[in-house]
Parts: sequence; structure tokens; C-alpha cells
Amino acid sequence: MAAGIVITVAANLLAKLHSEELREICSMSGYESQLDDLKLRVSTIKSILLDVESKPEDLTQRDLDFIPKLKKAIYLFDDVVDEFNTNMVLKKNHIKSANISKEVGQFFALSVHFLVSFDMSVRTEQLRNNLDDLAKDCPQFEFSDMYVPTKEKLETLYVDVEDSIIGREADKEAIVEMLLGDSESSNDIGRNVSFVTIVGIGGIGKSELASLVLNEDDRIDKAFDLRLWVYISNDFDLEKIFRQMLKRDALEWYDIEHLQRAVRNLIEGKRYLIVLDNTWNESHDEWENLKSILDLGMKGSRVLVTSRSKIIANVVGDDLVYELKGLSEENSWNLFKRLAFEPMNSNDHLFDIGKEIVKKCDNVPLAIKVVASMLYDQDESKWLSFKNANLIEMRLGMTDVMSILKYSYYHLTPALRSCFSYCAFFPKDYFIEKELLIRLWMAHGLISL
Repeated sequence: MAAGIVITVAANLLAKLHSEELREICSMSGYESQLDDLKLRVSTIKSILLDVESKPEDLTQRDLDFIPKLKKAIYLFDDVVDEFNTNMVLKKNHIKSANISKEVGQFFALSVHFLVSFDMSVRTEQLRNNLDDLAKDCPQFEFSDMYVPTKEKLETLYVDVEDSIIGREADKEAIVEMLLGDSESSNDIGRNVSFVTIVGIGGIGKSELASLVLNEDDRIDKAFDLRLWVYISNDFDLEKIFRQMLKRDALEWYDIEHLQRAVRNLIEGKRYLIVLDNTWNESHDEWENLKSILDLGMKGSRVLVTSRSKIIANVVGDDLVYELKGLSEENSWNLFKRLAFEPMNSNDHLFDIGKEIVKKCDNVPLAIKVVASMLYDQDESKWLSFKNANLIEMRLGMTDVMSILKYSYYHLTPALRSCFSYCAFFPKDYFIEKELLIRLWMAHGLISL
């Protein structure tokens, strides 16, 4: 993903180099051939970076050391062209504002064109020499077609989240029974709160199942006075946990003591259900600190934990553990079919290819959803490329769906990859405001109106 944003910079740079005004000025100054040479070099670097993006796992250390040099060259070229355009605008405005005759103004305009283009010529000549030096050390990248994107969709396929959860009725029933069952069966006898842990590999659907239980079951709605969702991730920070529980009621100036009192007021005397989603922390002491606060709720309160770690189930002190497995073959196919095909579509040939693709997803819902969404409204060649891709790594010991997520990433257009890669600048678990993100994309030239 490291080359994603600079590819867009290179594409924007090529667009600038194709402007009529730039060509006219270079032609007047005798630098048209240099402009064509500059376009060729930038286009070549862009192609190399596209190839780099398509096969990151195949790169040698020499390749990895060389890529930053290519990026630097693109950014320097872009700076030169931006500086050229800026100087042209400033000098034109200066001539317009000066009190001179039309004939003198035209003379100065021609002079400005020559001087600015001459300065650009000197700068680009230096860059060309640097590129010639780079070319001597350039690794032999073998261009691939991996980065060829999927066909852009004219319409967006909307699938309701609830409708996309298939084949989890039995799992949901088992979790509900655990939550509503007698707390005396757990190891935490004497406590007001008991813990139920959903354990499974990444992408198996733990969060979706917890959400289904929390929001879509009338028995849960009637049994608990308060229902809350808290996203944990790697940062098991009590202050952040309490703020999520309180939502808007947690004032910015509240310290940990204020937050504890507010949480106590929130849960005291109530039978609550709290989901702690995507939990990684295995520290017994930190869990005990949290449990001492949560135990202030009414008897029969529950905490539903989702995690990839079986150790966490032991750390929280209860034996109420549910290991979530993959979907059945039938439900895997039904989920894929719902997302990959138009309603009432009965393309038997694509159905056969699709069933082979579903097998490679190893019954993992996230993998199925990603691949099915990528193949929606695509031609047969794209389906065959997924069928023949090495997605089966997950069966050979991988504990997540990164192989499939990466594969879908490399099938995005370079522009979309750049927009996606830009989000890495934000901290993990950061709530990204949509309008701000769009403005930042525009400011960096990743998208345009």
C-alpha cells in the first residue's frame, strides 16, 4: 500500500504536463521535446509503482530500497511543475496590474514565458540526470496485470446489514440462552455480573453476532434495563471504555474519578447488558479493575465479550465461552449468491465458478462478503481470475482473512487505493468525519469535483 498515494500524484502530474498552456509555452521556447521526455519518464515511474503495488510480497530488499527513490523523483517533478504554474500566474497578474500599454504587456508576457520555461528547463534537466543515475540501479520489475481494477459499477448495490447475516440463527439462540441463563452456573458466584465470551478467528462474524443479539432479540430487550456497546480493540483503557459507555454524558473535562462516578450512576440498580467488542487484553489485574465497577449493576447483569483469544475467556473468570465456527457450505453459498448476483439472476455458468470461489473462502463470512462484492456486475474473466487466485492460504494456517482483503485491495483502481491508503494517517479506532476526509482527499489531489 506504500506506493498508493504517490501513484495518484503521478497521475495528476501527467494531467498537468498535458495542459495546452504548458505545451504552448514550451513550444515557443524550444523545450517541447524536453516536455515529451518528461511525460515519458513520469509515465514509466507510474507504471513501475503500479507493478510494485501489485506484488508487494514478491519484492526483494533491493526493490524496497529503490522504491523511495522513485517516489522522491515524482514528488520533485510535481514540485517543479507546481512552481512553474504558480510563477506563471503571479507574473501574469503582476503584468495585468501594472499601468502599461497593451503592446508592452504582450512583450513582457512573452519574456515571462521564456524566463519561466527556461528556469523549468534547467530544473527538469537536473531531475533527468538524477533519473538517469537511478535507471542504472533500477531492479528489473516484471510488470504484471494484477493491478488491473475491477469494472467500475454504475450503481451501488445496497444490502441491509441484517439481511447479510445468514446462517447464524442457532448461534444466536445459544448466546441468548447463555445471557438469560442462571448466573450461578458461572465461576463468579456472588458477583452481580457474569461474562459470556464469543471466540473465533478474524472475519468469522463475532461482532455481527453480538450486534444481532444486542439489537434484534425481543427477549434481550425485555430482560435488560440498559444495553450498551463498547469497542475495545488493543487499547484497554478504562477512561476510554467509560466514555463510550456514557457517550454524550461524558464531559471532556471529566477525569477518571468523575467518569467512574458517572458510570456508577448509569448502571447502579439496573440489570444491564454490555458488549465489549474486539477485545485483546489478557491482563487479569486490568480486568479486575473493570469488573469492580461493573459489579455495581443489578444481579443478573451480563457482559458479552468478543475476542480472537481463548485466554481472555479464562481471564474474565467465567466458563461461559462460545466458539464461533464458519458457516455451513449451504449458508456460505447463499451469502455469496445474495451479494454477487442480481435478484432473480440464474446464470448457471457463473454459479459453477462462484461455488468454486466460495470453497476458497473457507466458510468465513467476511471473506465471502468481500469477494462477492468485488465480483458483483463483473464479467466472466474477473470471476475466473478470482477462481484461479491463491486464496486458499487461509486454509493452510492463516488465522485471518488478510489474503483475501489484500487481493480485493489490489483490484481497486489506483485512485481508490490512494484514498484508502490515505486513511492510514489517522490513528487506529479514530472516528473519521466523512466531510473532513473528503476535503483532505481533495486538498491532496486524490479526488476532484
